[in-house]
Amino acid sequence: MERLMNPGVTTHDLPDEYFVLQIDGRVRSGHRRFADALRAALLLRDQFPQHDVKVRAMQGTPKSTDVH
Repeated sequence: MERLMNPGVTTHDLPDEYFVLQIDGRVRSGHRRFADALRAALLLRDQFPQHDVKVRAMQGTPKSTDVH
């Protein structure tokens, strides 16, 4: 008897959370994974140390289609 694998995770149960990268209070990009947003923020912070770079968690659907 063949048995299908059940991973126990369905996509409709996942939270609608994404992460935005802000520079000086303005949203610059959106990311689905925290690690990707943090990597981008650290690169920008190294390039532009005088600017305020932050990663924020957001709930809901992203307003634009440029979420990485």
